[in-house]
Amino acid sequence: MDEPVTELVRPCFSFITPGNQVEQKDSYMIINQGYVHFISPTTPLSFPDEAHPQRPLLFLHGGGLTSTVYTTPLHHSTQTWATLSADSGRPTYLLDFPDSGHSQRPPSKFRTLEEGFGPLEHRTAAEAWSMFRLGPAEGLASRKTWERSKFPGEAFDDLVAMQAARRRGPGVDDLEARAVIDAVNRIGECDVLAHSHGAVVLLIALKMMDEMNDDSKVLVRDVVLVEPGPTGDGDMLKQSSSIGRTLVIWGDLVDKFPGSVAAWDRVKSGYKSNTAEELVLPQLGIMGNSHVMMLDTNAAQIMDIILQWLDNHTIQGAPCLDVGKKIPQ
Repeated sequence: MDEPVTELVRPCFSFITPGNQVEQKDSYMIINQGYVHFISPTTPLSFPDEAHPQRPLLFLHGGGLTSTVYTTPLHHSTQTWATLSADSGRPTYLLDFPDSGHSQRPPSKFRTLEEGFGPLEHRTAAEAWSMFRLGPAEGLASRKTWERSKFPGEAFDDLVAMQAARRRGPGVDDLEARAVIDAVNRIGECDVLAHSHGAVVLLIALKMMDEMNDDSKVLVRDVVLVEPGPTGDGDMLKQSSSIGRTLVIWGDLVDKFPGSVAAWDRVKSGYKSNTAEELVLPQLGIMGNSHVMMLDTNAAQIMDIILQWLDNHTIQGAPCLDVGKKIPQ
């Protein structure tokens, strides 16, 4: 008798999270939805494989960006964090938050200050150059980055083209957090990698999940926060009891942060937790990474460390590579 085929419950395709139907002119439109792009794993998977599970990996982008930061290489490489995830055998999902990327932006009447939505912001090239710690202000015109920077200055305009209009405010954060919850409920048990303000949104979503009286709060397992943005709640990372392990990654050149080192330290202090592992790349001898390290020339090296950590290799003050193997510079 033939063995029954194990049914794959999670969606092996791109999908759109539920939105809301609102009246518009003499008809209606859908708003508040998020687009989730799917990349199929490029290595065989077994279902189930308890010895070496390959959980899906969901990517969340930062504020004023889209999931293109995970799918578009800026240097002479065909590898991106998304393709490297798929190459590792993980079903890979990338969420464009509502109002960003592939997710439609509604008319402004649906985004009011009274409901917690700030005005539209458009990041300029100069702001990106400074905020992402790419180079000195006088180096922008010539694309001269900081001396040890890993960012490919010649590709800077591609990064500028990736910028997306954004709003700020509690209404925005809650809307984006609900999209995360909707995506996770559709994907099922998964790991999540979140960058910059996307990490703040993820923590809000996890707090919402903890407050829900259902099974959604156990779906997010391991979490990777890549240079997470400032949060108003310094204990937010400690408040979610449902997630597995947490890795917080910090890059280099923090003394070039446009605020101050003290301001940077205040951001980092919000992510101190006895349950989280902190990875400061320069402490591993990995120098020169910007705020958008997934676009730096050594992006593959960093993603390899992340994937090994997700595969249960711990980082204990040493490179997450074979013992005795020197990290390539």
